[in-house]
Amino acid sequence: MWWTLRQLRSKNQKTRERVVCKMSMSREPFAVQRLVGALKDQALVVRKAAAEALERIDPNWAKSVAAKRAVPQLVAALKDERRDVRKAAAEALGKIADARAVEPLVAALKDIDMAVQDAAEKALQQVNPNWYMCEAAKRGVPQLVGALKHRHLHVRRAAAEALRKIGDARAIQPLVAAALEDEDGDVRKVAAEALERLDPNWRKSGAAMRTEMFAALKPQVQRKLEVRSDAGPLGPLVTALRDGNLHVRWAAARALGETGDARAIEPLVGALKDEHYYVRKAAARALGEIGDSRAIEPLVAAFKDKDSGVRSATAKALAKIGDAQAVASLVAALNDGDMIVWAAGALVTIGDAAVEPLVSALEHGDLVMRREVPNILAEIGNARAVEPLVAALKDDDLVVRLEAAQALGKIGDARAVEPLVEALKDEDSDLRETAAEALEKIRAR
Repeated sequence: MWWTLRQLRSKNQKTRERVVCKMSMSREPFAVQRLVGALKDQALVVRKAAAEALERIDPNWAKSVAAKRAVPQLVAALKDERRDVRKAAAEALGKIADARAVEPLVAALKDIDMAVQDAAEKALQQVNPNWYMCEAAKRGVPQLVGALKHRHLHVRRAAAEALRKIGDARAIQPLVAAALEDEDGDVRKVAAEALERLDPNWRKSGAAMRTEMFAALKPQVQRKLEVRSDAGPLGPLVTALRDGNLHVRWAAARALGETGDARAIEPLVGALKDEHYYVRKAAARALGEIGDSRAIEPLVAAFKDKDSGVRSATAKALAKIGDAQAVASLVAALNDGDMIVWAAGALVTIGDAAVEPLVSALEHGDLVMRREVPNILAEIGNARAVEPLVAALKDDDLVVRLEAAQALGKIGDARAVEPLVEALKDEDSDLRETAAEALEKIRAR
């Protein structure tokens, strides 16, 4: 048995495939458990062989004790860095239909990869058609709420849809923000549908009314700007930033941003430290609208804000400012786990102007940075990134090589064909598969 287990862990794909085929002739309980584990193998051919072997050994293998014992390792595989492994783990958990898988599968609904999201949703239906009513699903609500601020819209949309099904009141305020403020129309629609189920009167909530209140305040704001005081034309609004009423401070910050007046920078920088996150968020957004480089350093400091909405607004503000100093600050933020999501999204928004600093980070940055940069370059899509990404196919780190291959496929430049063909000979099966997928995308153009 130890010999079989050792072969299943071999780096050689053919060895793993061969031992799986041999195990298909066994009737031993340990064989089922080992084959269930092989359902999450990094190579598709091994996963298929394991599934066929299990059907031959026992068509009801998913109900066996051995299958139940494999659940913890399949749950752990939902967090694997390789999307194919995560997807395969979700599919296997769906077949086994063990209640322990509900909470981790709910978390997988916000996976960065849509195929994994779909597999997790299907698996949940197999485990329990009413999974969204389980306590395990409700324990996943905080993670889904956090995903409403993710930089990828399909993750935000999936999180809103999951929260709609679960129907937990803790999601109301975050969903209000998504329904009113998300930049994507589909996300706003799904969030609004979720709110209709949770609270038909959600549009009368404080968060919703604040947004509507700003629209109503605009005529008053215009009149205030015409007032001349000792503090100048911005005086009333600057004074309002210190008002005891939260809603007044929030509206003042929004109005100052609309003026585009650089004299508002100093008071708005002060508002980045307001006690309420909604005012801090409005101040960050206003600084982005004004677009003055003097706001960069305070905005970078605000990246550490405890509220994810403020961090998101800060990143978008830096993207709007968009000068070299802002780009450098955002690239540096890729080293910080708390900032990566927001910084990456901002760099994609900046686009071509961010390419050279990102290329430098890919060539000279630390491991965390090198793993993040290829996807950002792919999203930007500038051909300048092709040669550095080709060079990254030789990086010491497997994840960097995988991300580089995937990025080259997205960019679709013919110069990447020969290096990707060479990568088909790599000893790692994941890299070979990713290179093959990238070549298919390039040739399809």
